[in-house]
Amino acid sequence: MKLPVALAKTLARFDALSMRERALVAGASLIGIVLLWVALVFDPMSVKQRALSAELTTLQQSIQLTTLSLQETAAEVQARDAAVRATRRTEAMALVLAGLVSFAVVLLLVPRPQAGGTITEPVETADRSPLATFELRPTFHPTAGAAEDTAPPPAATPALDIDAIASLCTDLARVADTRALPTILGRAATVLDAPGIVLWIADPDGRELSPIVTHGYSEKMVTRLGTILKDAENVTASAFRTSLMQTVDADAVSNGAIAAPLVTPAGCVGVMAAEVRDEGEKDSGKLAAATILAAQLATLVGPPSARAQARADAM
Repeated sequence: MKLPVALAKTLARFDALSMRERALVAGASLIGIVLLWVALVFDPMSVKQRALSAELTTLQQSIQLTTLSLQETAAEVQARDAAVRATRRTEAMALVLAGLVSFAVVLLLVPRPQAGGTITEPVETADRSPLATFELRPTFHPTAGAAEDTAPPPAATPALDIDAIASLCTDLARVADTRALPTILGRAATVLDAPGIVLWIADPDGRELSPIVTHGYSEKMVTRLGTILKDAENVTASAFRTSLMQTVDADAVSNGAIAAPLVTPAGCVGVMAAEVRDEGEKDSGKLAAATILAAQLATLVGPPSARAQARADAM
């Protein structure tokens, strides 16, 4: 086969070279091949290795920063939880102390029945609640010759649950929606041993009271309660007018009752009326508990002027 002229000349020249020249040409060719391999294969691999090393270093730094951030967040959460627990303990202690102080004050300030009259309730129909018919009646006094030892001894009353009152006051302070009030009144009924409670709130003008929240009564009974005028002759209106607690003694037909006013710096804004069992209206502990709960409920109502402004803004 005849080779191209250029290739034939190159082969002729290579054949004319000496062994030393051929070795130099072979070495140069080998060096060229090595340099070409380094340029085409080794350098890209080195670049990729350096890039991977830099990326790995960046990831390690990011992991370290994330770990530090998580540690700082955990420390902040622990500190915040500790602060919240300390605040709650302080609030609970303050509420218990306030309850004890209120209990002592109520023992000194609860009005005693006077010789001229006492608050009793009329007996009408059997299905009516005493909360709807508290009225003022004259007291019946026995003759002077009647024996004083005929009255039965007072029944023993259970001890006041201070922990339950403190927990209830704490939850009342956190109420942000009136939908939680029925549940709160249910717990208050447990504390007072009351089969029924009505929260009466005055209108912005302070002329009448309306039952806004009840516990223990049917819708039919609540509808029959209606509203109470400020000047009405019953203990709910009397408690509202005087800003003093009023009670109704139990009889053979109805339970006793407690009417505790909701007093604010602007005056009385409502009444918490509770129907109580087992002559609870004579239990100083339950009277003190009712005073504490009414004071806490008063903070949720606000003065009549503020409620009138809120109603005007809503319209």
